[in-house]
Amino acid sequence: MICLPKKETVDLALDNSKGLPPWRPITIQCALASRLQLVIKRAIASSYFYLRPGAFNLVGFAYGKVDGVATRGGKLKVKLVPSGRWVEEQMETTELTHDELKPRAVTEEEALDGVGTFVGSAICTSRVRPGGARLWDYGLVVGYKWWSSERQGWLDVNFGGTADSIQYSPESTQDVAVEIYALQPCGRRSTNLVMAVEAKQKHSTVYNRFNGINQTAVRDSKVLLAEVGGEEIGESKTVPLLDIASFNVSEMPVRHILDYVFYKEGNRTHPTGVRFGETIFDTGADARENDQPDIAREAEVMLSDGLSDSEDDDDVSPGATRSARPSRQPPTKRRRTTDTGFAAETRGATNLAGTSRLEHDVEHLISLREHHIYWRKFGFFPHPAVLRALFGWDFGTRGLSILHFSRVTEQEKRARVRGNDMSNFSRKNALPTSPAPADFSVLSGAVEVLCAVTQQLYKPVVHDTLVAASRFLSELRVSELPTSPEALTELAAWVDDRLELFRLLISEENWLELGQIKDQFCASHESFVRVNQVILRQDVIAATKAANATSNRNNRQNRGDRHSESDKRVFIPKEIRQALPKQGNKEPCLRFLSAQ
Repeated sequence: MICLPKKETVDLALDNSKGLPPWRPITIQCALASRLQLVIKRAIASSYFYLRPGAFNLVGFAYGKVDGVATRGGKLKVKLVPSGRWVEEQMETTELTHDELKPRAVTEEEALDGVGTFVGSAICTSRVRPGGARLWDYGLVVGYKWWSSERQGWLDVNFGGTADSIQYSPESTQDVAVEIYALQPCGRRSTNLVMAVEAKQKHSTVYNRFNGINQTAVRDSKVLLAEVGGEEIGESKTVPLLDIASFNVSEMPVRHILDYVFYKEGNRTHPTGVRFGETIFDTGADARENDQPDIAREAEVMLSDGLSDSEDDDDVSPGATRSARPSRQPPTKRRRTTDTGFAAETRGATNLAGTSRLEHDVEHLISLREHHIYWRKFGFFPHPAVLRALFGWDFGTRGLSILHFSRVTEQEKRARVRGNDMSNFSRKNALPTSPAPADFSVLSGAVEVLCAVTQQLYKPVVHDTLVAASRFLSELRVSELPTSPEALTELAAWVDDRLELFRLLISEENWLELGQIKDQFCASHESFVRVNQVILRQDVIAATKAANATSNRNNRQNRGDRHSESDKRVFIPKEIRQALPKQGNKEPCLRFLSAQ
C-alpha cells in the first residue's frame, strides 16, 4: 500500500467541498493514478543484485543492475555493474527471471563498492601482522560481509591457512592471477618501500614474463622473483585454493600450480612423466594415467608414427613420438581455475584416459585434413625443409627466403612429390634453393601466403608485420620501380633482411623495436632507400651495357660496309692510262681522280 502525503489529501478534500464541476472528479482521479505510478516507478526504478559465477562472461561473482519494472515470471535484462574486480571490464548484459533475482537483492552502496566480487579470488593486500609493521600479503578470499550502517565491506581471507577478516579498501586490495598468488613477488615487503602502484607494476612484470607476453616465457621461479627483487619461495610450499564450484578449500603445492598454468594452460610440451587433470585441483592425475593400460599408448604411437616432425629425428628411436600441440594463444585477463558454469559438477567420471586420448588424436587428424583443404586455396605446398626453417624463423643469412613461399600449381605440387621426400622433416632433407622471381606477382603472392601462415601460427606482431609488407608491395607494384629479375631479387633480399630482424631482436629481448619492424616497410625508410638506389644503379648499368652493345654492332656493320666498298675496285685498261696526260715523267693519281 502506498500512502500520499497528508497535505495533498487535505487539499483534495477542500477542493471537493467547493462544489466542483462534474468533470473535476475525473481529473482528480487521473492525477492520483499518475502520482501512484510515479511513486511505484521510483520505488523499483533501479534494483541491484549479487549474481553467481556464470551469469556474465566472467570467472567469479558479480553485481548486476536491473533498470525498469520487474514483472513476475518474465526475463529481465541485467547489466554488469563495473565495480570491485570488474571495474575495468566492458559493459555486459544478461537475462534472468524475477524469481532468480529477487532473493539476491542488495543495496546500491554495496553494488557500487564491489566488495563481493572478490570472493573466490586471490588478492594482494596490506595488513599489519602481530608485532610487526604493515606489509603486503597474499591470501584467498573465502567470503565477505557488508555493514549497511557503516557502508563498509569486509573480506574473509585465508592467509596461508589462517583466516582473518580485513576491511576492504580498493586502494590496497589487488586482484591477482593464480600464478602471481603462488609466487608472491611482493610478499612480506613493507608498504612504505613498495607503494600500491609499484606492487601492481611488479605483478604485471612477473605475469608477462611467466606467460611469455611479447617475450620468451620463463618457468624458473628464481629468475622471475629475482627480476622484481622478490624473496625466493620454495615450490614445495602449499597455498590454499578455493574451488568456486563446490566452495571447498584445498592445499595445493606451488610447483603444481606453476606447472599447470605454464604447461597445461599455456599449451606447452609437458615434461617427461608429467600429466595434468581437467582442472588445477586434480593433483592425482599423474598416478591415474600411469596406471592405465598400454592400449592408449599403442594407439598414440600408431597415429603419430606416420610423420617425423622433429629436426632431431636422426637421434630419436622409431617408437618415440612427439605429441602435437596447438599454437599458443594469448593469455586471458582472468585465469579460469574451474570449469565455467559449474561444469565440474556435471562432468562424467567414467571416461577412460585411453579413450579420451584416442578421441583427441582423431580430432587432431580431422583438423589436419581441414587445414590441408584450407591451404590448398592459397597454393601453399612448401618443402618439408622450408617448414622446418620456418619453425626456427631462419630468414636471411640462415637460408630461408620469402620466395620459398611462392604459390605453386597442381602440376608443380605433383612434381615436388615425385622429386622430393615430402614426409621427411629431418636435417637430412636439405633446404632447397629459392626460386627466382619471374615477375612482381610472384614476390607479392609469396608475401600474401606467408601472411596467411603467420596468422595461424605466430603472435599478432608477426602477422601485422607481414600485412604491412604486403601493403607496401602493393604500392610498389603500381610505381615506376624497375621490375627486372635483378631488381626483384634485391627486393626479396630486402624483405628477408627485415624478417631476419625478428630473431635478432628476440635474442636481445628488445620487445619495443620488435613491434616497430613493420614501420620499415615504407618508401622513406633508409634501408629501402639504399635498396632502391642499388636497383636504379643496376638498371642504369644494364641500360648502358645494352646501348654499348647496340653501338658496337652498328660500328662493326659500318666498318664492314666500308671494307666491302673498298674491295670493289674497277680495273682501268692500259690503253686508257697511256692516253692520260702526264706532267713530266709523273702519271696522274687515279685514286685521287676517283675521289674527286
